[in-house]
Amino acid sequence: MKLLPIVKALEDYDNNKRLAKLKQVLKKNNIKFKAEKYNSGENVIIGKGNILFVAHHDTFPNSPGANDNASAMAVLIGLAKKRKAAIVIFGEEETGCIRAKAYIDEHGLPKAVVNLEMMGRGDMMAIWPVDYQRPLLEKIRNGIRKAKISFEEARKVPMFWADFTAFRQAGLKDTWCLTLVPSSERKLIRRLATSTLWATFLILIGGIPEFFRHYHSHSDNSGVLTEKSLQLSLNAVISVYDELHK
Repeated sequence: MKLLPIVKALEDYDNNKRLAKLKQVLKKNNIKFKAEKYNSGENVIIGKGNILFVAHHDTFPNSPGANDNASAMAVLIGLAKKRKAAIVIFGEEETGCIRAKAYIDEHGLPKAVVNLEMMGRGDMMAIWPVDYQRPLLEKIRNGIRKAKISFEEARKVPMFWADFTAFRQAGLKDTWCLTLVPSSERKLIRRLATSTLWATFLILIGGIPEFFRHYHSHSDNSGVLTEKSLQLSLNAVISVYDELHK
């Protein structure tokens, strides 16, 4: 299953159009879903289970949002075609994980949450934030190893958040984020992820990794992503799913 055409179909500056496009893609691929509406937004729910694979469908203002986060949506669509996964695609992540919080209020906490962010550029998986050890975290590591993809772990990533944040704030410990990054920039990304002061300095001098230069910008389009990277991400996520469901 090709994923880059799905990213191209989903990228859009308008969040309402992105949501409509997501539903169209799901229908085209015969993936059953439920649209759960709230006061100011909507979540898209696929399947049932207590281990959730999640991403967000909204984008940052003035960005077409190909890597952030149409790439993750495409990978989740690929996962839904291969496995009977419990998937939630949240709205309003960019404005403070609002719909993730609404989901928790409505459904409570699951057993675990694997959050996907920016899955279309790179060749190495980042697991973050890894600030404590858990048995399910080792299963995630094993899944990525079995997919034969190298990975790095970050204790924190200053100035970045994702929908897993809402679950952690609600008390769930078994929730982490996966992001595909270039191994060629692993040292610089590691430095960015370990120090708020260093991250601020890099941003001020324009020395951030090339990987982040399309982040939240007009240039975050499908032209800067690759099918190879998307397939690497999908293979890793399928392998993680298999490990977590043993």
